[in-house]
Amino acid sequence: MIKKDICLISPPTRGNVKTVPIALIYLAGWLSKEGIDVDIIDIKTNSYKGIDAKKESEIVDKIIRNLDSLKPHVVGLTAFTSEYNNVINLAKSIKDKINTKIVVGGVHASLRPEDFIYDNSPVDIAVIGEGERTLSEVVNNVKNNQALATIDGICFLKEGNAHYTNPRKLIENLGDLSLPLYSKLNMDYYLKVERHIIRYLYTSGVHILTSRGCPFNCTFCAAKNLWKDPACNRRVRFRDINQVVDEIQYLKDTFSIDSFYIADDTFAVNKNRAMQFCDEILSRNLKLIWAMETRVNLVSDELLKMIKKAGCIQVEFGVESGSQDALDRMKKEIKVEDTVRAFDMCKKHRLRTFANIMINTPGETEKDLNDTIKLKKRLKASHAGMNLTIPIIGTDIYEKYVSPKFSRDELGIFSDPHLYTKILDPRFRLAKHGIDLNKMYYRLNVCNYLNSFFEFTFNAKYIKSILNSRRKHQFAGSVLKNLYKQINSYARFIFGFLR
Repeated sequence: MIKKDICLISPPTRGNVKTVPIALIYLAGWLSKEGIDVDIIDIKTNSYKGIDAKKESEIVDKIIRNLDSLKPHVVGLTAFTSEYNNVINLAKSIKDKINTKIVVGGVHASLRPEDFIYDNSPVDIAVIGEGERTLSEVVNNVKNNQALATIDGICFLKEGNAHYTNPRKLIENLGDLSLPLYSKLNMDYYLKVERHIIRYLYTSGVHILTSRGCPFNCTFCAAKNLWKDPACNRRVRFRDINQVVDEIQYLKDTFSIDSFYIADDTFAVNKNRAMQFCDEILSRNLKLIWAMETRVNLVSDELLKMIKKAGCIQVEFGVESGSQDALDRMKKEIKVEDTVRAFDMCKKHRLRTFANIMINTPGETEKDLNDTIKLKKRLKASHAGMNLTIPIIGTDIYEKYVSPKFSRDELGIFSDPHLYTKILDPRFRLAKHGIDLNKMYYRLNVCNYLNSFFEFTFNAKYIKSILNSRRKHQFAGSVLKNLYKQINSYARFIFGFLR
């Protein structure tokens, strides 16, 4: 009989997500290094239309069958707030069929562990913050039937109440982490030619991390509040450059990736390190195309010239607003002039740009909104993503503006597919003006939807990557499938606009 130490599970809501589950493969790498027998259950569907109730039920059934075969001591789940109900239901299904301890980690468990730990909850333990060391201790304690109270960074039920142990200290040296365990995933699925690595361009690749943490204080972001220990907040820790490029080299040699995306909260927060990264990419002659996100006040001509030389073809920025007042209210710590200068520099170096822009910002006036629209026109980004600002649980704006707070029973609203396109609850409205934000969203995004239909670039490095790709035979099929998906998406968009 197989008896795994632990199985890590991707929630059924991620059954059609094309991005590798970074958190799970980091955890698996660490646990494996610690001698813990770990597996990942990551059930996928080829559906382009999202995960409806029927597909979710099918995925849950497959997860249960896998667990029944592996019989793990511990099951590890992860959850964003938007997945809360789905993960609780999955945990209930597992508890009904399998005798195991269920641990939940991830963003929501770190922010509100009490949502998972209550009388008759199917979840036994919530992990708060960074999970590698915590989870390895949990597995060993469960296997040896030892008390949980000695483990830092968890919450569990004690005498009918949620009991918190001491905060878990950060892993100071990220070099202690193992290579993410990609071998536990179906990489053929994740490396299909898609448009999620370098936005709107067809390529095959993965997201990677070169650091953890962000030093900034934006009020709409929950990242800085994931730790109960204030000393841990806004800390940035960096992976060794050689270790990062070793990972990229491994991915190219083993899986023939064509591209990668740096998924750091803020790449280039350390300019010298970013330059060293580019030097190492060039010294190994990897010849991969890539993209990254950074802040408009962190780029320079020197840096942009270097990243382009190293294969970067697209830079994403958090523009957020064209109003300095709005930026200041959100503690963004940038100037509108920084944004204009950054986009102009990218044009100079012929780098594609993606602008993340928000409306319904805290205290937004009609003038703030008009300034944002004017800035979008001025920037002429390759693409722009415009969404409603939502006070997500764990953010400063949630604490300041949302009253009453969302109860555990109300969390399902965060999984609504229209969360960032419509005001679904009066508590989500942050703007002061009376403009219909639902209609404004659709009006501002018409051009973005149209541009995404036949997006292409004549960037020489991109075209060369297609011609040299081991998966170039997939490009035509991917274009047709995604065109079909875009037509459906555009039809839903227009229907929403007309309503």
